[in-house]
Amino acid sequence: MPKTTLRQKVFLILFGVFLTLVGIEIVLRLGGFIFLTLQEQRNRASLVKNGEYRIMCVGESTTALGGEDAYPRQLEKILNAGQDNIKFTVVNKGIPAITSHHIVLHLEDYLSQYKPHMVVAMMGVNDTLENLKSFPAAQPRWMQFFEEFRVLKLLRFLNLHWTANSKARQDPRFKQHLEKLEQELNAKPSSAGFTKLAHLSRASGHPDKEFRLLSKALELDANNSEAKRTLGFYYKRIGEYAKAVQLFEEMRQAMGSDEKLRLAVYAELGESYKLWGKIDQAERIFKEAIIFFPRHPGAYAALAEIYLEQGRYEEAEKFFKRQLEVNSGSVPVYGQLAHCYRRQGRAAAAERLLRQGVQLNPQEVILYAELGHALLADQKYAEAEVVLKKALELNPQNPEGIAQNLLVSYEKQGKTAQAEQLKKNTLSQKERFTLQLRENYRQVKTMVSQAGLKLVAVQYPLRPSADLKQMLEADPAVLFVDNQQIFQDAVSREGYDEYFTDRFAGDFGHCTAKGNQLLANNIAQVIATQLLAK
Repeated sequence: MPKTTLRQKVFLILFGVFLTLVGIEIVLRLGGFIFLTLQEQRNRASLVKNGEYRIMCVGESTTALGGEDAYPRQLEKILNAGQDNIKFTVVNKGIPAITSHHIVLHLEDYLSQYKPHMVVAMMGVNDTLENLKSFPAAQPRWMQFFEEFRVLKLLRFLNLHWTANSKARQDPRFKQHLEKLEQELNAKPSSAGFTKLAHLSRASGHPDKEFRLLSKALELDANNSEAKRTLGFYYKRIGEYAKAVQLFEEMRQAMGSDEKLRLAVYAELGESYKLWGKIDQAERIFKEAIIFFPRHPGAYAALAEIYLEQGRYEEAEKFFKRQLEVNSGSVPVYGQLAHCYRRQGRAAAAERLLRQGVQLNPQEVILYAELGHALLADQKYAEAEVVLKKALELNPQNPEGIAQNLLVSYEKQGKTAQAEQLKKNTLSQKERFTLQLRENYRQVKTMVSQAGLKLVAVQYPLRPSADLKQMLEADPAVLFVDNQQIFQDAVSREGYDEYFTDRFAGDFGHCTAKGNQLLANNIAQVIATQLLAK
């Protein structure tokens, strides 16, 4: 019998490993197919059995805000109006100012608490390039081929899980500080100590522990105002607005002489009412806050924003102006007040206001973006180019909407070479931005899939869905909602201000009631035609 050479042995070993990986790949794909088939059958059986379908919407302020006119609320009305067989319930878990990372951290708790059949995700606009330092540059195309293999996805997932747990334990100083504080509290419990430890627990990413510690703090001292305020903020942060309101109302009615605490309570209480959809109560609280704090610009801003969202532009204008009288450096108000002017047919006044804002606040990128948009709307393309170039100079990380508007100014002037160069310059930064959001979207998809649910991935108004589909590998198990063309057509017909109240993202902003209705209609159509009609 011929002797096996070393080269042959190595080949046989490698071939065996290859066959093993192929086998695992086949099992993973077959298992995934069987799982998805069974989960879809269970979802449909649930529809037939219960006659109820629960949808949970996650996102930031573009999901959270609007009260009865927020897109999740309108989505529920539209879906229920379209048929009589199924009762739809839509839960709005949008929370202002959060990132996609926050959504990933809390999604499992939301799934456990609300037990939805479907999750609608529209997220990522608050993710910034500042968070990209830990992410590598975009992979070359030859590496993207291997991204399709589920064996590598499995290995990557296990590695991410291990890395995430190890990173939480990496900083020895932080860990030692927590241990020392816990030892002190065990020896001598104190309400203030538990409150401090709760803050540290939140910073370390342990919200459940934060809640338990705050509860202990209040058990020891029911009058601990810092613990109450922090617990109320915790409830607001996780979307338990009724509980937040209850706590803040108790604090408001038992308020002492601490002006700083009073201001914080009014701000949190009014916002909690607003996010809860109790707009009249929010208005009442903000009006009361103005009485106590007539020199604080935030009180005027909060009330004006309620009127702005309701389309009460004259009232909004009044309080935005009072805000500027108190503090001319309140940057966002310039864009909001300019919107009020434009909605009342006063475009020239809006442009003058924005120029004044730029003059008083020459380092604020958002004001240049607002002014550039106004100049484009007035077909002043050369002036818009100058303003938008300044915006990019101040923030070379490239807010997407600024680059897009600058591109429009080039194209309208026939500056083809400059337009092409701008596209090349901004492409790599956009790819790097996508890396972080891609990982978070994939984690959302994994959690939703493992729970046996359906994911609807929604792209923001005016933005192309191609990037979103690429992030999720155009997974056929995911329903994608493209809001680019439908909003472009609407804005072209009726104007930007008919559908958006600001331009906080550069190329789009928070929707008006009409904008949220268009968004909700588009999502409802995708859900009805691609899922329920099957």
